Amino acid sequence: MEVVSIFQELLASLDKKYPEWPVTLFRCDNGRAEYDNSLFRGILRVSGISFEPSPPYTQHKNGVSEGKIRPLVTKARAMLHHSQLLDRFWAEALNMAAYLHDPSPSRPLGNKTPYEVLQNKKPKISHFRRFGCAAFELIPEEQRVGKFTARAQDCVFQGYVHDKCKIWRLWEPGGRRVVQASDVRFDEDRVLGNTMRENMELESSIPGSIIPRDLPLEEDDVELLAPPPECSLLANVSTST
Repeated sequence: MEVVSIFQELLASLDKKYPEWPVTLFRCDNGRAEYDNSLFRGILRVSGISFEPSPPYTQHKNGVSEGKIRPLVTKARAMLHHSQLLDRFWAEALNMAAYLHDPSPSRPLGNKTPYEVLQNKKPKISHFRRFGCAAFELIPEEQRVGKFTARAQDCVFQGYVHDKCKIWRLWEPGGRRVVQASDVRFDEDRVLGNTMRENMELESSIPGSIIPRDLPLEEDDVELLAPPPECSLLANVSTST
């Protein structure tokens, strides 16, 4: 079960990074699929973590987690609108919004960032880029065909790799997939949302095209575009000093 393995990795990471703040409580909604099962509750019991699900139809009882949803969705909506990307990229925008949470100033923290409070140092933001901007991924020499072929391919910037500041997530329109790359050049003055939309609409109008006009998500797309489970898990974990 993916949620269980991701939670174990997250728990081990938190124990190593913040031993002075042990995880003591796991609060979640009343969903039974991900958390309320014998395997997940067994891990909590062995780790000495209390399990506190909210009653049915009372999402407001899970206030911390539910309270994060609106600002994250608001940021993701703004990024999608500004980049002119299709709504199908909502998960990538939401993932980036979650990534930007820790290095963003917080009023309850005295305008300090959560990262600064945890790490006692200011976060690095030099690697931040504009969501949806044009990105040029270097093609490895081993994959080049001929002396005069392109040395880079056009991509769309989608976000960051968790805990890494020199690896980026890119959407390859040609391969219709999300990749991770480090040798990248950005043109933040250009957004490719409209160009991608026009190309997809053109391809969908060609007889025999495999891309329908309404652009539904395929199973592979759901897996590639889904935000990592640690984003939702972090909102459900409580620590104490």
